[in-house]
Amino acid sequence: MMDDLDVRLPTRPSTKPPASSLHIILTKALGENAQREANGSINLDASFVELILDLSANNERMIQRLEATVDQLNAKVDPLIEQMAEMRTFMKTGTKPSTNAGKSFASVASAALTDSIHAPTTRPPPKQVVASLKPKRVIIHSNPANTTLKDVPSGALVQKANEALLGLDA
Repeated sequence: MMDDLDVRLPTRPSTKPPASSLHIILTKALGENAQREANGSINLDASFVELILDLSANNERMIQRLEATVDQLNAKVDPLIEQMAEMRTFMKTGTKPSTNAGKSFASVASAALTDSIHAPTTRPPPKQVVASLKPKRVIIHSNPANTTLKDVPSGALVQKANEALLGLDA
């Protein structure tokens, strides 16, 4: 993806990059001025070795963070490179590359709707029933074929209903 870009990088600088603290300490401890034994070995203190290991672990964490940052930057740069490539093709050809556009509202609305709208199967109630359903009116539904409540006085029915409501704490 990066190969097709006509980008010329500047020449490499002649100076050495700054050394990390780990490399500086190792150079001083193991360099030419280090105190060597007769056989050429160098004795290091245990705390010094611990410091070197800590600095090495710190360098490893820093490298991982840098790699994660580079990955994030690449994720942001890749779409820009694609857009720049599209812009180049647009500048050369004069036509925008085709994109697969979704269906527009107009195209969906103009399509023939078959079997999607049905007439209601039930009829609305008559006006008298609708008028009886106005607020502050009570309707007790009962089965017209069942005549057991016809012989009971209405006051007793109301009393039983009130007792049932009190039992429900309603």
